[in-house]
Amino acid sequence: MPEEFQQYIAGWRELHPDWEIKRWDENNFPLDNDYVKKAIEGKNWSNVSNYARLYLVRKEGGIYMDIDFKLVKPLDELLENDLFFGFESGTENEFWINDALMGASSGLPLLQKAIEKLTITFDGLEQSNLSGPQFITKFLLEEFPDITYGDYKNSGVRIYPKDFFYPINFNERYKLIDADKYISDNTVAIHTWGRTWFTLEQCLQIIDNLEYNLSLKDALIKSTQSDLEREMDNGKKNEVLNSQVNELKNENMYLAELAIVRDIFLKKLEKKDELVGRLLDQNEDLASTMSNVHKQFKEIFRQQKENIQKLETALEEERTEKTSLRNDIARFSDELEQIKTERDELDKLANKYRGLLNNSSLTKLIRLKYKGVE
Repeated sequence: MPEEFQQYIAGWRELHPDWEIKRWDENNFPLDNDYVKKAIEGKNWSNVSNYARLYLVRKEGGIYMDIDFKLVKPLDELLENDLFFGFESGTENEFWINDALMGASSGLPLLQKAIEKLTITFDGLEQSNLSGPQFITKFLLEEFPDITYGDYKNSGVRIYPKDFFYPINFNERYKLIDADKYISDNTVAIHTWGRTWFTLEQCLQIIDNLEYNLSLKDALIKSTQSDLEREMDNGKKNEVLNSQVNELKNENMYLAELAIVRDIFLKKLEKKDELVGRLLDQNEDLASTMSNVHKQFKEIFRQQKENIQKLETALEEERTEKTSLRNDIARFSDELEQIKTERDELDKLANKYRGLLNNSSLTKLIRLKYKGVE
């Protein structure tokens, strides 16, 4: 956030030490709305704000301010309204109402109606002024046809006069250098028209337009001087010349103002260039870090792959040993079975010979002699 806006917010806190001041951004604001999604996709950041301020004040209640507001005095007196806005500019016949600073009680049905109409009418890709001041002005006129420029009050709804919030016009930001000259006793806040949502292309286009207008003014001045010298007689020439001189003075003042605006935009562009440079440096550092991390992971993966291969080799050797052991056990089992079979056959043969010996006369004779009988 630019330092200028940080100072503004510090001023808010100083004037309202007991108030809760919330900063709303993409970290705490719901982004699942179709209008908001399209606005973000199209990088129409101001359109996100156009929706957000209505949504947040309806849901939360209280006061909403864009961050480019500089407070002059506390906002307590504004809380007496059920709903309030401020006139940005205008006349009796035509005017604009702005909601960059607005407030309401929570759950106000009128704001829900405004949100529904906004999302039906637009898709988030429109020009920001269409869904900003133009939309809220048209909507309020439909709800309150008796609105007149100045100071409007009706059943808890108030639209404050221009000098309360917008003492300096949208296209007169150069006046902020001497802002105290343009505020009144009524002024509560000054909208400084930060235009942070301007893209680089928009800034360059404005500068090109300023340069082009300056060249046209210079050409007009030279042409006027030439015409005066060529066509006017001496008597009338002085009278017309004085008139033209006054006009040229006014034009020169305007040109000077445009030059100030141009310088402001150029400074903004320089700051954006510096920011882009820092981001590029950070990206290079990040790329280098990611490259090192990739190398480290690649080495770890290689080592793990080698370890897995060693384990697979060891497992294969173990499988081979187990297979060999099973084969040996099977062979020993077969040999053991064969030995048992041979032993059974020997036992049968032995039993046979025992029988023969028991029945023979020789065996009987041997037994008699053994017993001592003749």
